Amino acid sequence: MNETLPAQDFHASSTSYHAKSRRWLWWSAPLSIPYLAYTSKGSPASQLVTAAIVLGVFALIDFFLRRSLGNGKALVILDDQGIRSPLLPGREKQIAWPDIVGMSLTKDPSAKQIQFELAETPERKDRRKFWNGVNEARPALPLASFDAATQAALLQAIQRRLAERASPLAGQASEISRELSQENEFQETLKALAPTPWLTWLLVAGNVAIWLVTLGLGGGLAHSAPDKLLTWGGNAASAVQQGEWWRLLSATFLHSGLMHVAMNMIGLVAAGVSVERIYGQRLYAIIYLGAGLMGSALSLHFSAQKAVSVGASGAVFGVTGALLVAVLQHRDKLPKAFSKQTSSSLGIFIIYALLQGFSKPGIDNAAHIGGLLGGCLLAWVLPEKFDLAHFTLTYRRRAMLAIVLALGGTATVAAFAPHAPIDLKKAMASRENFAQAMDSFNRIVQTIQHEQKKFSEKELDERAKTIYVPAFRQTMVQFDQVVLFADDPRQPLLKDMRRTSELMLELLEMPEIAQPGSDKLQPADPARVAAIEAELQEISARVVKLTATLKKSAAPR
Repeated sequence: MNETLPAQDFHASSTSYHAKSRRWLWWSAPLSIPYLAYTSKGSPASQLVTAAIVLGVFALIDFFLRRSLGNGKALVILDDQGIRSPLLPGREKQIAWPDIVGMSLTKDPSAKQIQFELAETPERKDRRKFWNGVNEARPALPLASFDAATQAALLQAIQRRLAERASPLAGQASEISRELSQENEFQETLKALAPTPWLTWLLVAGNVAIWLVTLGLGGGLAHSAPDKLLTWGGNAASAVQQGEWWRLLSATFLHSGLMHVAMNMIGLVAAGVSVERIYGQRLYAIIYLGAGLMGSALSLHFSAQKAVSVGASGAVFGVTGALLVAVLQHRDKLPKAFSKQTSSSLGIFIIYALLQGFSKPGIDNAAHIGGLLGGCLLAWVLPEKFDLAHFTLTYRRRAMLAIVLALGGTATVAAFAPHAPIDLKKAMASRENFAQAMDSFNRIVQTIQHEQKKFSEKELDERAKTIYVPAFRQTMVQFDQVVLFADDPRQPLLKDMRRTSELMLELLEMPEIAQPGSDKLQPADPARVAAIEAELQEISARVVKLTATLKKSAAPR
């Protein structure tokens, strides 16, 4: 007489993907909620509303994560009838053993899942429903709520249940269990190569620390001014072409704001831990720094021609490319599930990130591409620890070759960069010059308006020669020192202010004659005065509109 197996319960694991995600969610909340409220730049009431909305979104995500973790209840129950689980999609939360005709282990970019194929019935068709996207003939049991040991135990229990029923699917379950076991063993082996990926965490700490220092030096929480980034070591073609090659490296450790450094460091941790374990700390450092340098070098041809480029994204793309190369080179030796899922998810991430860079302004995609190509090249040269004997034998020689390639490639790409169309240092300094020139002009005009009520015409004429004219000449010198890009939106304003200063000088320097029998002075050329005043009115109207437009475009978004 056959003995039936008792019912088995499987609960969520505290070290599972979803449990870790929930902890990260609430660890990030104290930073992200105030930050998003601050960057909304509205009134205190609107900032409070923003914080409440973000908190609501966090609570909603937490609700779904808690539900996926079962709230302390069993997530999967196996008994004689079949598999019961609230994680199953659709209304049916139970799969009967006789209904299963196939099963496989599949992966999406974030989690494993057991894909069941059920026999079709009139009520259960093999197609997705339009309103919820659920295919009840192919339910999937996600495994993201369980750790590796629980996943293995669940698959073994399913295999035993099928074997007890003499189901031919017991072989498929055994194969899935073996595939999952191989992957988990590989992950443990990989982890043993560097139990604590200290270099990745050191790079994260260094980047964050440098950002905090720049914040203390006057940087912005959401965004730092380009002139400050340039002063701190940002990458700019004009500065590098003047001999400041160190900027190619320093720029990779600078970030413009909190979200910039946070997103780059999340990407670094996601790929860097595996790369550090696969290549070891020394080769990993070569990949990170070499990819960062190559990204900065390629940026000299594009973004850094007219803007200040900063960020570790080139290095992060290089690390991601290195991981992809390592997996593709050794895919025949690695667990199938690991190599397939890793290569597909990395490929999707790289393509998506590059498309985002091309579609959104302000993103230095050249640095991304340069870093990606650099990381792939260096990873192709360097040995991995999958074969420790080969690694030990070749890593010094290959490391020297990689260093030569990284430095030589960086120097070559940077040397062939087009000559910068403008000296960015002077352009940045011109912002202050422009502001000073505008302040000087406004002070002179206000002084003239004020003194017209205090002095006689003759006194004003004398003051014009001794005070007003020299002041306007000095203001014109200040405007002439301003250097702007051809596409700078302030160009029309600068042109109008220069013209206004010229007209004011002409007006003040025009000879005046006394009217017969009167002490009043009249301009020698009244028609020209009328033309100047008409032109000044036109310019004044344009300046008002231009100033309003510039203020609107400069408002935070």
